[in-house]
Amino acid sequence: MIGVLKKRVQLRGVPGEPKEAVEPVSSAYKKLLLILLMVILAFTNADRVAFSVVLQALKVDLHLSDTQLGILMGTAFFASYAMLGIPIARWADRGNRARILTIFTLLSSVLLALCGRATSFVQLLLLRVGLGAGESGCIPTSNSLISDYFARAERPRALAIYGLGWPLSSLCGFSVVGWVSQHYGWRLMFFIIALPGIVLSVLSGILIREPRAIASGIGVSQDEPQDASDPCPSLREVISTLLRSKTFVSLFKQYCTLSFVGYAVLLWTPSFLVRSYGLSPAQVGYWMALTHGLLGMVGTYVGGFLSSRYLPQRERAQFLIMMGLYAALALLLATLFAGPPIQFVVVMGALAALFGSMVNGPLIASWVTLVPPRMRAMAVAILFLGSNLVGACFGPLAIGAISDALQPHFRAESLRYTMLIFSAGYLWPAYYLWRASQTVERDLAALKVTHSESGLLA
Repeated sequence: MIGVLKKRVQLRGVPGEPKEAVEPVSSAYKKLLLILLMVILAFTNADRVAFSVVLQALKVDLHLSDTQLGILMGTAFFASYAMLGIPIARWADRGNRARILTIFTLLSSVLLALCGRATSFVQLLLLRVGLGAGESGCIPTSNSLISDYFARAERPRALAIYGLGWPLSSLCGFSVVGWVSQHYGWRLMFFIIALPGIVLSVLSGILIREPRAIASGIGVSQDEPQDASDPCPSLREVISTLLRSKTFVSLFKQYCTLSFVGYAVLLWTPSFLVRSYGLSPAQVGYWMALTHGLLGMVGTYVGGFLSSRYLPQRERAQFLIMMGLYAALALLLATLFAGPPIQFVVVMGALAALFGSMVNGPLIASWVTLVPPRMRAMAVAILFLGSNLVGACFGPLAIGAISDALQPHFRAESLRYTMLIFSAGYLWPAYYLWRASQTVERDLAALKVTHSESGLLA
């Protein structure tokens, strides 16, 4: 297996890297690459899981308000993530993406371990800022790598497999975090979940190879080959290209609104279950592991598989189906937060996690398909810049602030009513998916013509 993983592709076109003998990229290598990137995603995403589970413990031990908790979960993390995403993505579009993954995976793991030593809101705030910076080097870089290795028809399934890292972190993280924090405290928990990331940072540097150019000058993804000597476009060129794509603009708005609603609901759900249903951290961890973990993995894979198998290169149909899934998600979450017995909460949560995760693969695949190869890391970073600054920064904070404002009227149930209001917000990104479905075929045709004229397509 190690021999397969160490197969190298030509590095000509990556400044400062030695040239190596060309070897064909095997399907086994691509599968193992996906698995490694998926596991890296899972462990770099562990901090979000950890903070959401121990939110109530942090509130009590460090005497924090819901507004401060919202800042820690959302604003501090996602602001730094968004601001550093652009320069790091520029680096990824030009340089060695394996090296970038190594550096930022290690940085995230070290800072996560240090969270267990924090004794104040300010210390946690600074560490969350650092964690946002660390994660900003992982996701755009990985998306760019995968889009080079896999053709357009394969990408929904490939990126769905990569996206399994999110529910995998929920499956393992919520159960482990809940159990460890309940029996040994949240401080030791941060240290334990940080250790695997350090090992993964070493593996990424050893096993992942930069695929940009081989001897013929043609990239790995043969439906969109790229010249290794082709210069990386400037930031102005990237933004101009993205703005000309009405579909990309619609998807930018869709992801901003989805982040505002989605991150807020996800990160506050554990605290809601503790307050409104009296569950313990371990019980919450098991519930989140089942819904957002196990069923999230099933939904992510099924959505990517079905899109690649039955709707390959049919992005319009994919968008319309995703729109329907978000509408169903809004109804399910409204039922969940309305106050049914705990048995119905489990069922509604399971269905919501399943439907919500089915969009992951085809949605991310559409991002990288809509832009030229040398702009993909930047395109993903720009999407995360907007979604994090507009959405994730303020979504968790908005729930915390509204809950504080409603507390004099609803007391312990103020969070429930706030979450109920937010559940209807999933209709917002559904609308922008409908807008994207109206323009995607025209924009993809225009992109293909542009590539053909520039000699980038056979």
